[in-house]
Amino acid sequence: MKTHVILTEHMNLVDTVNGKYYYKGYFVPDIDIAYGWEKALKGELSAEEKTWFRQLADHELAESKMMQEGLPYRDINYFKDGTINESTKGAHELAPPQPGGFPGQNFEVGKLNSNFEQARERIKNINWENNGMDKPSYAILVTEFIRRGNIFLDFNSKDDNRRAVFNAAEIINFDTPAHIKEECNGVVNANVDWVTEYLCAFYLEWAYVVDKQVPIALKFHDLYDPIIKLFERGGRISYHHNELVCGKHAWPRNSGKITRELPPQDIRDKVLDALDDENIE
Repeated sequence: MKTHVILTEHMNLVDTVNGKYYYKGYFVPDIDIAYGWEKALKGELSAEEKTWFRQLADHELAESKMMQEGLPYRDINYFKDGTINESTKGAHELAPPQPGGFPGQNFEVGKLNSNFEQARERIKNINWENNGMDKPSYAILVTEFIRRGNIFLDFNSKDDNRRAVFNAAEIINFDTPAHIKEECNGVVNANVDWVTEYLCAFYLEWAYVVDKQVPIALKFHDLYDPIIKLFERGGRISYHHNELVCGKHAWPRNSGKITRELPPQDIRDKVLDALDDENIE
């Protein structure tokens, strides 16, 4: 069971446009599980905590046995057409239910260096005073952000009447806890344009969804990366009439008009730095 909880590769099957594929990655236990496991190893569990641990063990042992027999962690139809199908059953759903949080503990988000914590620190480290001259890399970053957004929306939207700036968590109807929403909305402590403020909040909330292992979020985990990198490099965006504007460049407000055939842009810092350096007068 220890190998299953800490080392096993849990596999999520997810539908794609071109067929089926495995999402595969090493499972990292929640902090409640890690904390409870450590106390169990030390023989320090109280009577209430032992009840919690037995329920955890029942779930993980049954889940591991079913996966050894070839049953996937999640059914292939668990996530389909942009929505979660709760009626499908994989090993995770068929096993006895997991317990709730560890008794008597209130663990804060970020204790295990989560995506949410990393995203929050990334935003806090942005120098909002650094917004000088327009650079060639800015247009590449905005274009790549819109390109990724369109591919994401192709999974979740029925028409092309769409905006470049959107909250991905709301698009997939994810129920974000109120206290997380509040933290996301207050993440930018600076005098910035509302579009920038909203995008930072949407990015942070999406990082929370990724931490919850929602399949579509795992597939599009880097959805907001280009626009956050734009802010880090001093670029800013805003809406002007019916266009999204960054420096001297503009894109249609309706991002559905931008072709999906555009190739992925290389947004590694060394590539963007080289491009900007070439254009210094």
